[in-house]
Amino acid sequence: MAYYLKAYNISECFLTTPVAVTGTSGSRNWRYLFTLNIVTNDFVIGGRDSNSSNIFFAKKSAFELRNSQGTNINRTYGSTQSDVHTVEVIGLNNQTFVQLDGTLLAPSVNGDDIFDLETLFAFDAGRSADIYRIQFYENNVLVHDWDPTASNGTGSILVDRIAANNVILGNGFPTDGSQWEYYDDGGVITAAGDITLPSLVFAGTATDTTSEITAAGDITLPSLVFAGNATDTTSEITVAGDITLPSLVLAGSATDTTSEITAAGNITLPSLVFAGTATDTTSEITAAGDITLPSLVFAGNATDTTSEITVAGDIILPSLVFAGNASTSEVGQVTAAGDITLPSLVFAGSATDTTSEVTAAGDVTLPSLVFAGSATDTTSEVTAAGDITLPSLVFAGTGAITETSEVTAAGDITLPSLVFAGSATDTTSEVTAAGDITLPSLVFAGNATAGQVISDFTIQIDNTAKIIETTPNSYTIRI
Repeated sequence: MAYYLKAYNISECFLTTPVAVTGTSGSRNWRYLFTLNIVTNDFVIGGRDSNSSNIFFAKKSAFELRNSQGTNINRTYGSTQSDVHTVEVIGLNNQTFVQLDGTLLAPSVNGDDIFDLETLFAFDAGRSADIYRIQFYENNVLVHDWDPTASNGTGSILVDRIAANNVILGNGFPTDGSQWEYYDDGGVITAAGDITLPSLVFAGTATDTTSEITAAGDITLPSLVFAGNATDTTSEITVAGDITLPSLVLAGSATDTTSEITAAGNITLPSLVFAGTATDTTSEITAAGDITLPSLVFAGNATDTTSEITVAGDIILPSLVFAGNASTSEVGQVTAAGDITLPSLVFAGSATDTTSEVTAAGDVTLPSLVFAGSATDTTSEVTAAGDITLPSLVFAGTGAITETSEVTAAGDITLPSLVFAGSATDTTSEVTAAGDITLPSLVFAGNATAGQVISDFTIQIDNTAKIIETTPNSYTIRI
């Protein structure tokens, strides 16, 4: 359910509080997004009071920023826009530029200063537009969100969902609610109870967007199956209960993006299966409960990125299986106040993995790693206030674990059992513990090596013992 606002032949409406960009000139970061349909030839979205020198001026064929506080911009679209589109005006690091539906309208101009936004729909006598949304971001944070759907089709207020900087719709707007027009957007789902979304199957070039899901109860997202180059985006999910994300199966060049998931309860992320060049991105997951990340299976050169996971409870990272030159670009920046169990990783061919910057107030268990061929892995910078158990590592052929580095624990550390075959190599460096350290059982075949696992030691013997043979790092003692 959604509404747009028909702003037809009206005059300026004032914001409750003017929007002023903060920061220092030359290093600002701000962004306005205007989603609208221009009904007449042009339309003034908003500006500074009644000053025509400071306005956002949208046209069917171009967008103009009149900005007496900085630099004016006038950019043509290349074709006449006859439907809904999104214009972004962005100020970033002493540059200002305009985008149409995600495409840059080059070039940018110098400067990032902008007038204070005080009014919407100024100078619009004889001009008309359908307003679907107006948003303002600063430092990549959504600060204001004027959303006609928040009106529920009634009243005379354009609601700011974020900061309650609402706009009273007077000066030409109807008083009977007819300015709100209902449309079916296929997204923006809001419920006070539980939400269960459908099972979705995509074939060929089919596409789907499920966006902005909010529930006071639990959310179960769909099982998604993609064939060919079908695509899906599931974005901005917020729930006060538990979230179970879909089982995703991607074939061919199918893609999926699941982003910005927040829950006060538990989160279970999808089981993901990738074939061919299929890709997936799961990003920015936050939960006050437990997080279970997906079981991931990659074939061919399929890829996945799972990034920036934060949880107050436990985290279980996925079991990962890689074939061919498939890769998981990063399982990165994992932080938990509870325990962390990192994935069991199996690599075949030239598959690669990076697991980085793991921090826990509880225990950390690093994965069991099995490498075949020239597969590689880097596990770095592991810190725990509890115990750390490092992985059992098995290397075949020229497989290598490039580095396990900078391991620190306030409890005990058990280093891995390492088995090397062929020319496989290992380096374990900078291990520190306030408790006990148990060094690994090492088995080497062929010319496999372990780089300086033991660097120096002391042997104490009495008069009945005799050293009969010495080699580097090896003593034979007869007692």
